[in-house]
Amino acid sequence: MSSSPKQINRVNEAAPAPPGFAQRYAVLLVLVLIGTATTGYFIGLTSPMTASSGQPSPTSVAVHLAEPAHATSKVIPATAYADMSAVRAQRFRQQGLPLAALRKQPEDPFAEIEIDESKKLDSLASREEIRAYNGAPPTVPHPIDQLDTAACMACHGEGLKSASLRASKMPHPYYSNCTQCHVEQQANFVFASAVFENSFTGLKAPTSGSRAYTGAPPVIPHSTWMRNDCLSCHGRVAAPGMQSTHPWRANCLQCHGESSQLNQDKFEEIPQFLAVPVLLDINE
Repeated sequence: MSSSPKQINRVNEAAPAPPGFAQRYAVLLVLVLIGTATTGYFIGLTSPMTASSGQPSPTSVAVHLAEPAHATSKVIPATAYADMSAVRAQRFRQQGLPLAALRKQPEDPFAEIEIDESKKLDSLASREEIRAYNGAPPTVPHPIDQLDTAACMACHGEGLKSASLRASKMPHPYYSNCTQCHVEQQANFVFASAVFENSFTGLKAPTSGSRAYTGAPPVIPHSTWMRNDCLSCHGRVAAPGMQSTHPWRANCLQCHGESSQLNQDKFEEIPQFLAVPVLLDINE
């Protein structure tokens, strides 16, 4: 019995697709994508790369050496990643000598050091500007972009001095958190709105130490707490007018006495010495 063409078409339209047809096409598509990606990866590895000259573009240098953009600026030019290392190195070259060249060099121990009284007073006035009161930890006069201790010790571990900048040596023992006491002068802090008044008044900064007699070594006019290294303020890297005339001496306290009042070593009663022993005559 023969079937008509219409019946054959109906049978073909109703016949389902072979099993696994969609899965085979999906696997084939994934294989094509993997092959294309692998081919592109190896072509990129074998293609020649343009060698960098190591010199930043003039635009990048001008952007980094210029003053910071004002707050009203809407667009801040960005430096290309390829130029960042070269720009950073050129900034250090233009700012001055590297840290290794600023290390403390051997000094002539017989070189005469003259103390200028006017420079000394100027240095004392500058010293007060970076302290809340006399004896307070000094504030940091520059931005802090690295909060680890190694960044501070790079300059303040031994003290550095250039033609225009000076980093004093750390006078106290090593501590692992410098910013716990030393804060930035112009930091972007969010201050509390409440202000608590107090009657605290710091000690007045001295200008010199008293002497027992003319020509005697002066008494230390400040406390010695957290000031274990006298050369940090009175050594070769000291501020103008604050240098010692004999920085090669190893024991400052041998001649310069401490102030018991400034060190807060106060006694309720004045200590009395033992009475002079009475010598008895054995003949009596």
